[in-house]
Amino acid sequence: MLLSLAAERGLVTAIAQGEVTITASASGLSTTARIKVTGDLLIQPRTATQVVQDGGALSISFPSDALDSPIAFDLSAISMPWIGSDFMEVPGTVYQLKPVGTQLSAPARVTIRYSGEGLSTDTALDDPVLLYWDGSVWSPVGNFAVDHAAHTFSGDVRMLSVVGLFYRVPGG
Repeated sequence: MLLSLAAERGLVTAIAQGEVTITASASGLSTTARIKVTGDLLIQPRTATQVVQDGGALSISFPSDALDSPIAFDLSAISMPWIGSDFMEVPGTVYQLKPVGTQLSAPARVTIRYSGEGLSTDTALDDPVLLYWDGSVWSPVGNFAVDHAAHTFSGDVRMLSVVGLFYRVPGG
């Protein structure tokens, strides 16, 4: 997960738990500090923030105008093998974005990388869909994009909820 943001003037803001090494350089001099960050991931309004989880398996980019007030953001990988009778989860690609139900003033961009592990040999991702739970029904994300070379699927969400990559079940 991304651990810090650095501004031009040298202010470093911790945005997640973990350890980070920060190096500052100016006028031919430099110094390095190792910092341990504890506490919740706090995302501030008017600050563009990108969160990367599980070595890049999921990233979410909040534009600077996405939030009206700070949120304590968290996410976790979950499993939802079936959605109704039409869709199955691509294993390891479903996440719960918290606090669930948080409305965003501008859409955040979610990108999910898939490996293909756990799929049967007859499963084709030729009809994938990136879905999110809008509080009452499963809906496709906005601006859906596929990058087959990078094995990623991306889309925009306007609410923090469950989001994941699914494929249409043949005959479903």
